[in-house]
Amino acid sequence: MSDEHQYTDAESAYFKWLWQWRRRTAIAQGLYEPATVLKGGRVLNVFSGELIEADVAVDAGVIAGVGQFPDARDVIDVRGMIVTPSFIDPHLHLESTLLWPPELARAVVPHGTGAIIADPHEIANVAGLPGVESLRAATQGLPLDIRYTAPSCVPASPLESPGASFELHDIEAMLAWPDTLALGELMNFPGVLAADPEIGARIWVSNGQPRDGHAPGLRGPKLQAYAGAGMHSDHESFELGEARDKLRAGLVIMMRQGSSEKNLLDLLPLVDDETWPRITFCSDDRDCHDLTEYGHVDDILRTAIRSGLDPVRAIRMATWNPARHWRMDGIGAVAPGYRANLVALTNLESVSVEHTFHNGRLVASGGELLASLPPTTIPDFLRHSVNVA
Repeated sequence: MSDEHQYTDAESAYFKWLWQWRRRTAIAQGLYEPATVLKGGRVLNVFSGELIEADVAVDAGVIAGVGQFPDARDVIDVRGMIVTPSFIDPHLHLESTLLWPPELARAVVPHGTGAIIADPHEIANVAGLPGVESLRAATQGLPLDIRYTAPSCVPASPLESPGASFELHDIEAMLAWPDTLALGELMNFPGVLAADPEIGARIWVSNGQPRDGHAPGLRGPKLQAYAGAGMHSDHESFELGEARDKLRAGLVIMMRQGSSEKNLLDLLPLVDDETWPRITFCSDDRDCHDLTEYGHVDDILRTAIRSGLDPVRAIRMATWNPARHWRMDGIGAVAPGYRANLVALTNLESVSVEHTFHNGRLVASGGELLASLPPTTIPDFLRHSVNVA
């Protein structure tokens, strides 16, 4: 019998973390050479709002330090560039892009997108939980983070004739996934206002997790009742006063700029020194033409900056704000201990993305994807599932 100790998975994970932590601790103090250094640029600090001349040391996909690091095994020259966190779209329906996830990654990663929070209620309408599981499987191994909100209203109305439904047990199953962050947009706001027990059950099972709102035009006492049901955010504001009322009611405001609905310019005056930490951007629905022709979050940022929003504040609203809202620990900042999900911009005002990094790896450069993608494999049961005759 061998005397060699067989480590459990938990023990192995601990020892791996311990080794990486000890190495990062040494790197931060200049005692050990990092794997990668982004050298010679300026770092946008999302906490202070400063642009600081500093190198970024990365080891095992995590930022070990921001400062001066003369040596590394791999030095990436970012002189003249601004290093920021990669961008986050806090509300997007992947299906509306008309791209299966690997091709979506090909389209958006070169534009600096590092994370997407997806509400898959469209595929759930057609194929239920198996459809959502297939979409989820297709996002594995991509050079960006895709997280989920569990569809809460499929079908959205009893008047619909969907291909499938998403029942309470489906919501509970999806909320248990480690990559599900919240209950998806509660489109049935009349059911919330009527205190419908079926809607109440969906709110109840998401207790302790954020709940995404969907309340177009809702104001006054009805808005108070909707927010009081435990909603945390809303992306359905069309008018400035409406968005301000929702902000006052405690909702995080996602200013939408998609392919069909474009509300950003109407809502931008809401952003000021007091309100900006509770406001972010989202695309909601952005099709493949707009993604390839104009961009993704970078295009929304350009629109906001051209309309007068301070570029540093805009970047903070597209990185740290959504990460904090969705409780995505470890991303959204260029700081020690955060994952090295980064972009290097050649110009801050025009949001010109030169490099995109994911977990410390250079995954796109000069507008081209460098990372390899898993094959685009669509399950047979999803093929020929759109029937209009």
